[in-house]
Amino acid sequence: ILSFIEGIVNSFTGKVLTKPAILRNAENKIYQLIIADRLGIKQPITEVTNSSLYINKIINNNKWILKPMASGRIKKGDFYEIIQTNIVDREVDEIEKCPTYFQEYKNKEFELRITVINSVFFPVKITNQDKVDWRKSSEKNKFEMCKIPSFLKKDCLKILKELNLTFGAFDYIYTGEEYIFLEVNPNGQWLWLEEELKLKISKEIIEYLNS
Repeated sequence: ILSFIEGIVNSFTGKVLTKPAILRNAENKIYQLIIADRLGIKQPITEVTNSSLYINKIINNNKWILKPMASGRIKKGDFYEIIQTNIVDREVDEIEKCPTYFQEYKNKEFELRITVINSVFFPVKITNQDKVDWRKSSEKNKFEMCKIPSFLKKDCLKILKELNLTFGAFDYIYTGEEYIFLEVNPNGQWLWLEEELKLKISKEIIEYLNS
């Protein structure tokens, strides 16, 4: 059924925000990392491996982040849990069956969600209680519109161009010294920000589709 729908949508000749075929390519986190590295955009040190021996030597009691490449699970003791964004500060095991995505942990002052539609920017500063993933304690987060430096806008536009996207929801962190790119969601949610801060994201999308 999904293939049938995507076949129709991908062959549509009218104006759309992003076709499914482009989304599927753009949302791949490994591809995003390689693109960002090629463009010289600052990002955390990342290791993708299925070797417990290798990653445990690197972690070595330091804080790292365990992230999903798409969706998955990890074993903790006798239980499994869905992989979200979690701190790893001890030895891991039993990852041999699947490549696993580890990222260097960075202390941050705040996070940024930068929604871009056709070169129009809606940057939002997120001050969160959870220092790993703001989505885990969203009811305690503070959201506010903010200004971002011009080089950050240029970096976002470069990534969108490389991924053939018109729309993107970018996640960055600010450490107090530098902005660090985490990922871009080519089909990211935005209505909650519009309602929270009275943004005009939907208006911008409609104007783009009608142009």
